[in-house]
Amino acid sequence: MRGFCDLHMVHMHAAGVSGPRTLGPRLSGTCTSFELSHHLPHGFPSTTILSNHVASSGRRITMVDFENAIQEAIAAHDVPGCALVASNRDGTQVPTTSPFCTMLVNPLLIIPGSFHYAKAFGKASLKQGSERPLALNTILWTASCTKLMTSLCCLQLVERGLVSLDEPVYKHIPELESFNVLSGFDADGAPVEAKHTKPITLRLLLTHSSGLTYDAIHPMAAAWMQYHKRPMGASGKLLERFNVPLMFEPGDSWIYGASTDYAGLVVERVTGKTLEGYMKSNLWEPLGIKDMTFHPSKRPDLKERMAHMSLRDPETGKVRHTDTVAPQLDSQGNEYTDCLGGQGVFTSAEEYLKLLRAVLVCDEDEKLLTRQTLDMLFAPQLGSASSMALNGILQNDMVS
Repeated sequence: MRGFCDLHMVHMHAAGVSGPRTLGPRLSGTCTSFELSHHLPHGFPSTTILSNHVASSGRRITMVDFENAIQEAIAAHDVPGCALVASNRDGTQVPTTSPFCTMLVNPLLIIPGSFHYAKAFGKASLKQGSERPLALNTILWTASCTKLMTSLCCLQLVERGLVSLDEPVYKHIPELESFNVLSGFDADGAPVEAKHTKPITLRLLLTHSSGLTYDAIHPMAAAWMQYHKRPMGASGKLLERFNVPLMFEPGDSWIYGASTDYAGLVVERVTGKTLEGYMKSNLWEPLGIKDMTFHPSKRPDLKERMAHMSLRDPETGKVRHTDTVAPQLDSQGNEYTDCLGGQGVFTSAEEYLKLLRAVLVCDEDEKLLTRQTLDMLFAPQLGSASSMALNGILQNDMVS
C-alpha cells in the first residue's frame, strides 16, 4: 500500500529515485539516481542492463559491476549519461579519503554518514559541437521527483493545523468541485460525463486516488483530449494544463497523474506564497539547498549548467540530441508559468540528495516533520479499492 511519498523505485518520464526503507515507518537507506532517461520519450530500464550484465556469473553484484554496466550503456548510446549519488542515515563522520567515497572534491571535507557515493558518467549534451561531460552539479529536470517535496510541504501545513487531510479541498481549490467523472464515450464518440459525488480530499490528492490523471497517461483522457481537439501539454498554467475529467469517483481507484500538482496548489492557496517561495523557506534553505528552482529562466547560473534534451531514435533505438519542444515546456517552448508540484523542479543530483538524507534522519532531528508526521508519510494510506487498482497496474511489465 502506498504512503504519501514517491520514495519507491520508480522510473518516471523524468528520473529514477529510490528510497529503500524498512517495512515500518522509518527509512533505512536512500539513493537517488538522476539518469538522463529524463531526456528520453521513454524511461530507460537500467535495472535490466545491470541484471543482464552479471546474471550469467552467479556472483554478487559489486559497485564495479554497476559502474561498468552504466559505462557500457553510455558507450552503446542507450543513455546519454547518469549522475548517481547515495548515502545512508548513519551519523558517523568519515573523511572523503575513505574508500567508500569516490568523488574527492576536497580531501579534508567531512561528510555526514558512514557511506557516501557520488559519481557522474557520460555527457550532459549530445549536440554536435556542444558535447560536454555530465557532472554532479549538472542541472536536470527532476519531474516527478518534485512530488516528494510537495508531499512534505502539505504535511507541514497539516502539522500546523492550516489544512486537513480529510476535508474537501474545495474551499482552497473551488475549481475542482466542478470536475466531472468520465465514464466512457457514446456511440457517436462523445464523452459520457457525470458530476462526481464523493469529495476530493488532500489525502486522495497525495495518494493519486482523486481520479485526476495526466492526459498522456490514461487512454480515456487522451481520447477526451482528441475529441475536444486539444493538444496535450499545451499550457504552462496548472488549471489549464490539467483539466481533463476525473477517471473515477474520488477514492474508488488509483491512477498516476496531476493529483500532486493540485496538492501543490493547495500549498499556494493556503499560504499565499508560490510553491517555490514556500519550498525555499521551509525545505531548501533549512537544508542548505541553493541550486533548485521551478523557473530556470530566473536562475541563469543554473540554466547554463542545464543538460540538453535527447531522444531515442525510433529506428535505431539509440539516443541522440533533439531540438524538439521538451516535455517540461509548453507547446510554444516556454517554461511553465506556474509551479507544478508534481513535476516542476530543476536541480542537480548532489542537491537532491540533501533532501533525501534529510528525510532519512528526520526521525532524529525533526527538521522537516515531527516523528509522528514522518510515520504517517510512510504509513499505508490507500483504501482497498485504490490498493487493488494499484496492484493491478503493477502487474503490467511496462510499469514494473
